[in-house]
Amino acid sequence: MTHPLDRLPEQSHAKAMILLIVCLIMYAAEWGTSAIRSVECLRDHRVPTGRLIDTLANSSLLTLFVVIGSGLVLFVARVPFFMGNNRQQSFMLSTKVGLVWAGSMVIARFFGAFTPPSSCPPAEATHSMPLFSLEQLAGPAEEIWFGAFLACIVLLTRHQPARRFWIAVIAGGFLRGVFHLYQGWGSAGLFLWGAVTAVAVAWTGRWMILFVMHLINNVIVLTFGVPDLFVAVGWAIVLGVAFLITRSITSSDSLPSTRSQHVQR
Repeated sequence: MTHPLDRLPEQSHAKAMILLIVCLIMYAAEWGTSAIRSVECLRDHRVPTGRLIDTLANSSLLTLFVVIGSGLVLFVARVPFFMGNNRQQSFMLSTKVGLVWAGSMVIARFFGAFTPPSSCPPAEATHSMPLFSLEQLAGPAEEIWFGAFLACIVLLTRHQPARRFWIAVIAGGFLRGVFHLYQGWGSAGLFLWGAVTAVAVAWTGRWMILFVMHLINNVIVLTFGVPDLFVAVGWAIVLGVAFLITRSITSSDSLPSTRSQHVQR
């Protein structure tokens, strides 16, 4: 498996660095503020409010800006939004990435179920999130941003698989987990989730399925109130079945061509 950018001509490192800086600025505004507030909340045992940083951290318009900005980074980096001519193989690869996301999420949620409750509940814990709301983009924004961020890392680590792997593990785990610190010990599994998912995206570029999954996941959990562990297990089951069916179809489709080649010989 390779990232789509590995199959394209090499691009300027200066361009990749500029795009990476843009990504980090977006992260600082959207999730860096949340990470700071999480640490303050865990320290003071109360949710900080009333400051500019608090307004930024809770801004749905800023989330929309990050989604659009990350999409532009992917476009400038020349990452295709829809990949693969062979639909079955493309779907199977996307399903694998989705399984990595869902499987590691099951581990994270299962761990979180046995940890003490945090003194810093998220805003959605006190009210149901409207179905049609910009707030629903908060989760999916993570996926498109990480898709853009990791595309920059891919551009900077051509022909350096070991370096790419460790950057994906460390950066993916830290950057994904740190702004979930408000969950207290329950956030520990999310560092693993971030690291594993980052490696999967860095090697395949398949962030789109995660964007869709995270959007649906948020709607089920935050709007309809289904426990997040149940939803994660549901994703793992659905994607596992989809992968097995697709692999079976792909294998059966390849049999006639194999037989015909045997006859020709």
